[in-house]
Amino acid sequence: MRLSEPVIANLELAKPAACGPGDSLSPDMPATARQGRFPVEALPARLRTYVEAAAVATQTLVDLAAVTCLGVCSAAIAGRFRVAARPGTEQPATLFVASITQGLSREADVFAQAKQPLQSLEAEQIDQARVPRIEAQSILRQAKIRLRQREKQAAGDIQKYREAAIEFSKQVDENRVPALPRLLFDDTTTEKLSTMLAAQNGRLARFSTDSAARDLLSGSTSRRSLAEQALYRKGYRGEELTLDLRGGERCFVRRSAITCSAMLAETEVAGLRHGRGRRTRGVLDAFLFAWPARDPTQLPAPPQPIPGEVLQQYDTLIRSLAARQFDITFTLTSAARQRWEAWQAEVETMMQIDGPLEMLAAWADHLPGNTLRIAAILHSINDANELEISEQTMEAAIAIARYFIPHALATHQLLSQQPGAAPPRYVQTLPAERPLSLIHI
Repeated sequence: MRLSEPVIANLELAKPAACGPGDSLSPDMPATARQGRFPVEALPARLRTYVEAAAVATQTLVDLAAVTCLGVCSAAIAGRFRVAARPGTEQPATLFVASITQGLSREADVFAQAKQPLQSLEAEQIDQARVPRIEAQSILRQAKIRLRQREKQAAGDIQKYREAAIEFSKQVDENRVPALPRLLFDDTTTEKLSTMLAAQNGRLARFSTDSAARDLLSGSTSRRSLAEQALYRKGYRGEELTLDLRGGERCFVRRSAITCSAMLAETEVAGLRHGRGRRTRGVLDAFLFAWPARDPTQLPAPPQPIPGEVLQQYDTLIRSLAARQFDITFTLTSAARQRWEAWQAEVETMMQIDGPLEMLAAWADHLPGNTLRIAAILHSINDANELEISEQTMEAAIAIARYFIPHALATHQLLSQQPGAAPPRYVQTLPAERPLSLIHI
């Protein structure tokens, strides 16, 4: 993003922190690699313990584990928990998050291990559903055999067997084989995604890496991609879905809930620049981006395996979130609502002409809503039985939302460059303790 001269003139210039020895930050990554570390203290204790332990074990910054875990928690409660700042303004507690990494194996380990509880839970649910599904398939086959017999008989004696044939036809239609439960998916076609959403009542989570994540963010204008982007946007907003399935069947999903968590290497992000002028925004504006670039001066040391009790506690947490079988809509206490409205007004100010988010107005427009979703996730971990989100939880959510602003600026600035252009000269940061500053790199 190109900053206007009046903005640059009115902002404080600051020098970035000195590079440590062996620093391996990408030349495409602006100074945000050293600015605005993830406010891990804003996370609930049960989640923070795992995030910090994962960072130590893999020698990565807490940013990667924290952002990925937010996506995992969002997937666990998707379709169950919603949040409303005011009456009639409900939205799902789903998030679209993306971590931009160096493509190291240790970073892939963080991503894979964080989603492991969901994968294990899905595998267990599939095992439990196999026997009932086999029984349903057997009943359906028997019903089809009886139907064929009656149809043959009806061909010879319509008056005698016609009613019986129609009755068996109804039984075949009613004896549907239940789909195997699904929580997660990676890359798939729009048609297959529609089928899965219909089978899972609109609730799915996509965890993608590298090329699959890049395709999702590319904003391609092909017919297939446009249909896919529309489906993801509706799932993000929690809208009702009308899905046309194979065989001419139409399915209605009252409340969709799609969660996306992506991890892609910096080289993949740089590849998105090609042809951006001929592409749509797609779902780019819904994503919360993080650049947890490796900085040896801030890595935890020495590496230690994640304690077994911490892994068990994290697994129990995710399972307890996913175990909710009834819908909950969180509201805000009076103090929390006032704090959120003040934050919303602050974001609106940043979106004005010559404001730091002027060129990211579409992304910033989602930020107050994403803050509500983060607050709902934090609250569901702390005390899901309490229907009102407290001011303290809202403050924590705002701190996390504020963290994503400079990372979004860096990401969108990189995507707006022409291939081969120099990295951004200025990167804005928004520290919570002081007004907007400008980092000169």
